[in-house]
Amino acid sequence: ITSFGDLAFYECSSLSQIVIPPSVTSIGRGAFEKCFLLKQLAIPSSIKLIQESTFSECSSLKQISIPSSLDTIEEYAFYSCWSLKGISIPPSVRWIGENAFEGCSSLTQISIPSSIKLIEKCLFSKCRSLTQIDIHSPVSLIANGAFSECSSLVKITIPSSVTVIGKKSFAECSSLKEIIIPSSVTSIETWAFFNCSSLEEISIPSSVTSIGRSAFEKCSSLAQISIPSSIKFIVIDTFCYCTKLKQITFETPSSVSSIGENAFYECASLVQIQIPSSVTYIEQSAFNECSSLKQVEFEYPSSVVSIGHCAFGNCSALTRIVLPSSVTSIGKVVFRNCSLLKEVILPPSIVSLGDNAFEKCSSLTQVIIPSSVNSLGDHSFYKCSLLEKV
Repeated sequence: ITSFGDLAFYECSSLSQIVIPPSVTSIGRGAFEKCFLLKQLAIPSSIKLIQESTFSECSSLKQISIPSSLDTIEEYAFYSCWSLKGISIPPSVRWIGENAFEGCSSLTQISIPSSIKLIEKCLFSKCRSLTQIDIHSPVSLIANGAFSECSSLVKITIPSSVTVIGKKSFAECSSLKEIIIPSSVTSIETWAFFNCSSLEEISIPSSVTSIGRSAFEKCSSLAQISIPSSIKFIVIDTFCYCTKLKQITFETPSSVSSIGENAFYECASLVQIQIPSSVTYIEQSAFNECSSLKQVEFEYPSSVVSIGHCAFGNCSALTRIVLPSSVTSIGKVVFRNCSLLKEVILPPSIVSLGDNAFEKCSSLTQVIIPSSVNSLGDHSFYKCSLLEKV
């Protein structure tokens, strides 16, 4: 016999053992898919290709021997092989397809040989026992979800050949404490480190020019972050729910022109922030619910022209705010429920205050509204119970 056709033994759910003779040169797609009792297998050196879903959902498969002649492992080849504890990928393998090892929840370590150029989508996603990953150059891309939900992974070093960390690459790696990002990386994409709740520190190199939405959302152990001067935008939700984040540093000269919606939402440990002079817009809810935030400073000369709705809402520790002379408008509920806010200095450049701008600022006693203001929104000082003079 020289070949097994597509789905040859598909869902032979009682098959526990098979010997593939060395005469076999081809094994078809899904040939052993859902052979739930198959425990071990040796692939002969005559095989160059493991096709799509060949061993998918072989949930009892604990051991498999891959020959040094193998060139390609296709998509879903070992998908949900729950019992597979170890596999050695020989350096002859040049490509491994998407989701090839997804859901191999007993796999504890993996070494990706230097013959691999791309780590494909969801390649090791949901490998929840994986504690060690060795990635060798010249990998250039870690694709979407490649290591997502690898909940036992503590540390990883990304090789210097990588330029892109894809969407959800390490999302929900809840034990990940340390990751080393090389200076070759230019892009950290959307949700790349979402909910890495044990991540304590990360250094973003100056080579990085873009950080995607929610890239570090819910990194609830992250204590400090430095934004390199190569970054122009802090986009929506980038660091929201980083509840232990105490320090944000913008490298000089900063290039950040906008701080996006919810960018630092509910960073409840943040005490102080200095807005770089490069920033022109602070978007909606950018610092909303930063309940420990006491001090907001604007680097001189400030470029901020607009502060969005609820940008500093519920900053209940904030006592004083001096808005720079560049500001022309502040949005709705921008300082709502800043209950310790006693002093507000509005610049002569400002022309409008949004609805409920200072609602429930219950410690505010006095405010001077410049003559430049031509629009005072509804309920601007609603329930400012100590306000004596305007």
